[in-house]
Amino acid sequence: MNGFLKVLRDVAIFAIAYIVVAVVTSLIITPTDDFGFMLFSLISGLAVFVLMGAYERAVYKQQTKIKCAKAGFDSVAVLWGIIFIVAVSIVLSPVEALLPAEQQVLPEGGWTILAAVIIGPIFEELIFRGRLLSILGHTCRPGLAVVISAFVFAVAHGSIFVGISAFISGIIFGYFYLLKRSIITPVILHICNNAVAYSLIILSYQDKSVHELIGSSNAYFVIYIVSWVVVAVGMIHLVRTMYRADCDLPPSTEDVDVEQQNADVDVKSRCE
Repeated sequence: MNGFLKVLRDVAIFAIAYIVVAVVTSLIITPTDDFGFMLFSLISGLAVFVLMGAYERAVYKQQTKIKCAKAGFDSVAVLWGIIFIVAVSIVLSPVEALLPAEQQVLPEGGWTILAAVIIGPIFEELIFRGRLLSILGHTCRPGLAVVISAFVFAVAHGSIFVGISAFISGIIFGYFYLLKRSIITPVILHICNNAVAYSLIILSYQDKSVHELIGSSNAYFVIYIVSWVVVAVGMIHLVRTMYRADCDLPPSTEDVDVEQQNADVDVKSRCE
């Protein structure tokens, strides 16, 4: 089976596991109330994480360790990540304004806050940037694996409106995972992102555009231009980081075998 088919197989298995766990868990737990929503997030996240770990061990005969280096607590990197994500959301605001707004209805209460702001981000990063990236890493380069995992992350949100920002955020989270070699940075960034998003929902600001939230047209124009500059700088560094990760990756066993065969042919031809 070639690399492309292996990627499709891995993504398909992940999607099936994700859907089946969500359906089965929803039949056991009612996610519409406060505590039920938290319990649903916790159990479904843990189940998908364990299942995909078992899948990697069964198919690839190993389970890649999720990176948790202390460098992930880098406050400068976290601050830069927050600025990057905010700048992207501002740049994307005119596009999102063209899409039909969607009301996100969540149960009210402390358990929901715990699920949406803490449990959800932790398990989503462990699943999408941790486990899924590890599985994809067996068949494709880190940069491509980040893009694929971000796409699956966006589709998992089940909404075009949310999916666009989720795709970009997924790439940024993956970029920081490669940059700091630690799941800690994307977890912190994801928590901050969800905290802001949940606050906007609680304050009934989710239907307001960035322009409406800022108020002044002149201030919005300046902020929008600055955001474009930040995004441009961030994307350059993001691409360079992914390129370095691809270059630093040791050749696969198949690549080594091909190189060895070519070397053997070259030696044989010279001996003849």
